[in-house]
Amino acid sequence: MTPKPILSQCPYLPEFPPAARALGGKWNRETQAWYFDPRDEERVRELLLTTYGVDGSPQGQTDLVDLRVTFLDRKYVEREGIYLAGRLLARAYGRDSGARLGEKVVVLEGRGFGSGGSLNNWITRVEPGTVVEIRDVPRRAAEAAIREADGTMRLEIVEHQLNQDAIRVEQLESERAALLKRLAEVEQELTRLRPVSADEPVNPNPEP
Repeated sequence: MTPKPILSQCPYLPEFPPAARALGGKWNRETQAWYFDPRDEERVRELLLTTYGVDGSPQGQTDLVDLRVTFLDRKYVEREGIYLAGRLLARAYGRDSGARLGEKVVVLEGRGFGSGGSLNNWITRVEPGTVVEIRDVPRRAAEAAIREADGTMRLEIVEHQLNQDAIRVEQLESERAALLKRLAEVEQELTRLRPVSADEPVNPNPEP
């Protein structure tokens, strides 16, 4: 029996497709997903962690933070969007299109994002002094972005109590499940080891 391929559905980032192809990944336009040989599962997970900060495990879905970014210099990208921490911040689609914000990206201060350049070589740009908040970023991706940041921007993690509560709830539920499982094992072993009491009635007609 041929093992089922690994399926990965993830948002577009410019660096992901070439890295996925290097692992033998195949893009399926119909399902909008990448398919990999199951023997490469660990490599695929590492690629996802490096690129997006998550690999599909439950912990990565709940350990989320908000990342606040202050742009100190003007930044622009030709014929592409501006990305950070595995997320699209904003993207233009032409010289005069303006820029559309990515999902869960909020401009807090400044002039924000825009478009420019020429008809054939349009750009997505962000002006200095712009402050944005990228919400619900995997902590690993946020911390990597902070480590790799250059002098053109300042990044900081914004902790929210709601996120911390969600993490704690997941930890407690995991601990409870483990304790209940262990308790069931202890009860089973006690039942097996405990001698039958002389006062305990014996079923005269035990089931075969």
